[in-house]
Amino acid sequence: STTPTIVPTLQPATALPATAFIQDDPVSSLRAYWQAVSSQHYSDAWPMLSPNFRWTTHANDFDAYVQGYMDQGLCDVSPQEIVVVSNASDYARIDAMMLYHKGPACAASPLGLIFHMIPAADRPSWLIDRVELQ
Repeated sequence: STTPTIVPTLQPATALPATAFIQDDPVSSLRAYWQAVSSQHYSDAWPMLSPNFRWTTHANDFDAYVQGYMDQGLCDVSPQEIVVVSNASDYARIDAMMLYHKGPACAASPLGLIFHMIPAADRPSWLIDRVELQ
């Protein structure tokens, strides 16, 4: 009888650990979401959206979610001028001026957004539940 050999699965050099984007406060969670999106780690960003947001905004369709960012020609995006309007144990509201870089020239495009955040039930993190224009 032979002992089976377990071969570890190698990750690409650019891969980040699954926990790299998990944050335990709303602002860090928001920043982590946009870091994941900017680095095109969409499979890490998707679970940072609440089930409600995934359904109401993206019809719970991951491929359409990714395609939306591809259609924008998104180079990167980051929250600027973050203001925590409300922060309780079950809800947080964060207003932020988002700086999108899009298109062939990665031109800057600012956009004011209001993020409604809720705590994740299964991990020490916060989820984007709703987004509105400022």
